[in-house]
Amino acid sequence: MILTDNSEDGINGDYPPSRWESQIDAVSILLASKYQAMSDNAAGLATMAGKAVDVLCTPTQDGSKVSSTLFGAKVGGHIHLVNVKTSANEGPTD
Repeated sequence: MILTDNSEDGINGDYPPSRWESQIDAVSILLASKYQAMSDNAAGLATMAGKAVDVLCTPTQDGSKVSSTLFGAKVGGHIHLVNVKTSANEGPTD
């Protein structure tokens, strides 16, 4: 799982490119690296700001699906690390 910071601080545009744009670039690089290393790799995407961790894409081998969900992420709010840790410890709810 790749966790992104979609909080108000994470989208700050104090330096170009904005922090959010830099995260998008980093996710793209990570996905390309993972899938080039082994085509059987799977990755998922989640955002950390808000009341709970928001899983945008469960782990999949389709890199384009993972990267496209990032552009639909809601931005704003604050990260609550306790919620992130709790969600990580609980695992999937499916």
